[in-house]
Amino acid sequence: MSWSSRITRGIAREALPVAGLLLIAVVDYITGPMVAVAPFYLAVLVPIALRRRATPAAVYGAVAAVMFLAVDLITVPALATTFYPYWRGFATLINFSIVMFTIPRLIAERHRLLRSEETLVRQRTELEDLNAKLVGALEELGAARQRTVEAMLNRQTTALDELKTVVATALAEGPRKMCVFDDAVSSPSRKPTGGTDAPETV
Repeated sequence: MSWSSRITRGIAREALPVAGLLLIAVVDYITGPMVAVAPFYLAVLVPIALRRRATPAAVYGAVAAVMFLAVDLITVPALATTFYPYWRGFATLINFSIVMFTIPRLIAERHRLLRSEETLVRQRTELEDLNAKLVGALEELGAARQRTVEAMLNRQTTALDELKTVVATALAEGPRKMCVFDDAVSSPSRKPTGGTDAPETV
């Protein structure tokens, strides 16, 4: 975008507010000093303040106050050498400046609060996601620990069953072996019985 087009767009954007202020100044000049026209300046200034930042809006407030003072000096030139029109112009400048400075600041603060709220909502969502991931990790850890404990218990149970089987087998075979051993030890060695031996004759 060229500089000429930017300047043209800027002039077109500022032309309507300036024309509005000039229209209010003309009405103020026509009606004279006996009719209060200062509130009508606000009808133009408030929409300006709603759409611009504080510094440009304050400039418009100062321009409106200068117009108000100029109309006073033109309609009542006899008061140009007195203190009153300038005091009225200064008071009007303060009023317009407060309005034109406060409204943009309030709007900026509202936008900041909205951004803060969006940030808090986003952080809350992130925290909820992290919490869900943490809960899932803890559940997986608990399940893995449970599986490990069950595997250890199964191995110990299997080993205990094998030990019981070995002990039972040993206890079942032990008495038979002892009986066989006792019979072999306690029974005397027997000679073959073929009849009564005859005495030897000499």
